[in-house]
Amino acid sequence: MSKLDHVALEVSNLDRAVTFYTEQLAFTLKSRATNEEQQEEYCFLESEGTSLELISDLQKTYAAERKFQRPYCPHICFATDDMEKTLKELQARDIEIVQGPLEIAGEETWVYFADPDGNVLEYIQWYK
Repeated sequence: MSKLDHVALEVSNLDRAVTFYTEQLAFTLKSRATNEEQQEEYCFLESEGTSLELISDLQKTYAAERKFQRPYCPHICFATDDMEKTLKELQARDIEIVQGPLEIAGEETWVYFADPDGNVLEYIQWYK
């Protein structure tokens, strides 16, 4: 199997999304451009070897509706070594918690949260 290159998320406002991912989640903006042929604006972000592409369809009208349904798929999960600290940071930054923290005793603790477009993200702390 080939190495995973990147994950892509659709966003309604690229400026707002870049601000969220760089200022709230410490990603670094690597590139940003517009694909005139496809009528898409996009960028690539990176954090600790993980590449994330954000794409905005320039022809689409985005609805304000945000519905979260278990099992919250698809979602992107980031590892943390300190869930308590991570939760405090999410709350201090006023980031929407979708569900959690949840725990499987002795194995893991996780929390689902959302970006401004309702894309579900997760932090997980493994105990094993």
